[in-house]
Amino acid sequence: MDDSGLTGYVWNADNTTGPFRHINTLCWGDQVIVYSSGAQHVYEERSIKLISPVNTAAMLKHNELPWIALVTSRGYNEATHTYKYRKLVQAMQVAVK
Repeated sequence: MDDSGLTGYVWNADNTTGPFRHINTLCWGDQVIVYSSGAQHVYEERSIKLISPVNTAAMLKHNELPWIALVTSRGYNEATHTYKYRKLVQAMQVAVK
């Protein structure tokens, strides 16, 4: 894997916890493991940002080393049924097992 992006929800529409339910507990250096093609791709968290929902450049930024971007919605506005922010967690690959 090179640069990749994954999106998911903290809380699903059917009132169950989503795949990113623990994203708010991530800190610098925490590991994110992605299983793909029989391998474990191990990433370490390096950056957490709140960005505008239209800021796709921040999510798609190319890096020299393999990175992964985890993106979820934040700040739900019931009046407009939209989210004010996206939470962007960027992690650098440190190992493939």
